[in-house]
Amino acid sequence: MDQDSPHGAKVWSSERWRSDALSWARGRLRRDGCDFEDPAAGDWRVVPWSVVVPLRRPGGAPVWFKACAPETAFEVAIYRLLGRAGGDAVLTPLAVDDDRGWLLLPDAGTTLRDRDADDELPAALVAYAALQREIEPIVSDLVAAGVPDMRPARMARRFDEACEAMAAEGSGSPELDRRLEAIRPSVIEWAAELSSSPIAPSVDHQDLHHSNVTGDAASGYRFYDWGDAVVGHPFGAMMVPLGFAVRRLGFEEGGADFERFRDAYLEPFTDLRPLPELVRELELACRLALIARALGEQRALEAPRRLGEPLGFEWPDPVAIPLRALAGGDYIH
Repeated sequence: MDQDSPHGAKVWSSERWRSDALSWARGRLRRDGCDFEDPAAGDWRVVPWSVVVPLRRPGGAPVWFKACAPETAFEVAIYRLLGRAGGDAVLTPLAVDDDRGWLLLPDAGTTLRDRDADDELPAALVAYAALQREIEPIVSDLVAAGVPDMRPARMARRFDEACEAMAAEGSGSPELDRRLEAIRPSVIEWAAELSSSPIAPSVDHQDLHHSNVTGDAASGYRFYDWGDAVVGHPFGAMMVPLGFAVRRLGFEEGGADFERFRDAYLEPFTDLRPLPELVRELELACRLALIARALGEQRALEAPRRLGEPLGFEWPDPVAIPLRALAGGDYIH
């Protein structure tokens, strides 16, 4: 996406921009004989890095328009590429505009959260692991399309970039700086170990939880909202679900329920390595995923900072939080 393409909360809130966006969406849908009601002003969900609005069709499920800031516009390519390679597990866009960072998506259906179906998350994670393996051949295409490259061989440098971002944000501390410097040799070792693994890089959603999964065991699970995604070690995608298991499901870290939850995801990879080796690899990959998370938070903040726009909400120390967890020995988020 061109950095000069109109974007940002002020632009996205203007009548002219919204009229252009709706004209684009309506033109695409009318080719299929569809139309929609003009959304109300309150339907537009504007955050500093994107804007989303449901387009309600008379007698049918809504379709969804999304516009991304340049820093997260790779999401358009993710939908386009994964929609081709990932089968029914990823929404296939109805239309895309790469230059403007625009997406038109079918309705994803009811999320696990809305169905109060948190207990289905392990089954959904098995489906997600299958998706990761299925799309391994297009990893280079994802990177070429701008999806952030967090493959293990690059993570030592990414660690330094995250520390530099925290310093620029002014959210660190001398103590945290010392702890991060002390673990830098370990980060280099973890990255080297994972670089030599038979587990191939794939897409790490970076925000995989019950609100970003739809479907069920009978119809199949589907995954959406890829604006935080990176290309990296696939197991890094468990950083968020494992934290979800502890905080929402009440599993004790290292307990039997926690291990069953973790191992359900790992099972599709057991043809490549024994389970104990996969468990170690998962923990290392999630540690590196915390670095990717810190850089993802910086990326989300870049658009409003560049445009001089306020966030509109409190978001204290977003870059430092994952790095504190990493320095403290954690691997879940």
